Amino acid sequence: MTEPMDDTMIPILLGAGFIIVIALVIVFARRQASKEQDVFQRLAADFGWQDVRPLRMIVNGIRGTWNQFPVRLMKQARQKSVPERLVLKVELQSPGRIIITRRFGNQWWNRPMTLFGPSLVTPLALPQPERFWVRSNEPAYVERLFSDARMGELLDENLVERFDRVDLGLSRLEIRRATDESRIKKKLNRPAFEWRADPVYLETVARAEWRLASAIVEQLSLRP
Repeated sequence: MTEPMDDTMIPILLGAGFIIVIALVIVFARRQASKEQDVFQRLAADFGWQDVRPLRMIVNGIRGTWNQFPVRLMKQARQKSVPERLVLKVELQSPGRIIITRRFGNQWWNRPMTLFGPSLVTPLALPQPERFWVRSNEPAYVERLFSDARMGELLDENLVERFDRVDLGLSRLEIRRATDESRIKKKLNRPAFEWRADPVYLETVARAEWRLASAIVEQLSLRP
């Protein structure tokens, strides 16, 4: 007949179980990060990046150069009200500022705050301009960008959620996209709930970002 378990053993066993669970979570996270890093490396090769190396931060991603432009692609985890996102950055020189987001209704509460930033403009060269909010301090610069007939389609492909944003500043171009929100999952035929991240899904978003970024650099003849 077995003896009853000593009360002192219960917290020890619970602590051991907790440690095992944490260890398994860490192993799973590292494996997932390794798969994502493999995707980033393959993307960098396809994009023609040179001097590619992993980011030395808590985020997963890579950095390198492309035609002398310093470039960076990174995945950032969800944080409170901020969704999981994929961010592409290209360091460059730009004579003007352009910010583009998806428009969700024309009500005043949906309009971007312009008190301390570039004003809203309506690109004449953009078909169906009501799809986006476009802000800039150089309207002629905006028209030059949208004279490329590809731009509307590329923006449609990338600006899906409210969080998504194209930000061309004086020293860098940044494209950020939510990757785990409902609209993007529906657009790319992904299930609403997933137990693990899908590297192929991540690759699809990254390739769309790069098509847009390279088109902007080309159309505006931007320089490192």
